[in-house]
Amino acid sequence: MHIEHIGGEQMQVDYAGLKIPYTDPETGEINQASVFVATLPASNYIYAEAQSSENQCNWNNGHVRALEYFGGWSRSPYLTI
Repeated sequence: MHIEHIGGEQMQVDYAGLKIPYTDPETGEINQASVFVATLPASNYIYAEAQSSENQCNWNNGHVRALEYFGGWSRSPYLTI
């Protein structure tokens, strides 16, 4: 089904797929990273980053970095994150 999207109206976000193993360089321990993905559906622009966990702080900060990447928001000196 084709859905029409208006540019700048939506950003879709989620954690995607399987977790990615990575090795901590200091301890040699193998950990798992989640992949946070944001997309602008009208243009199909994508932002993705690996995160150490799917907690609320990472979820919120992933949104902030995605919006900064897309140029849709600039950090205010009056806003504390």
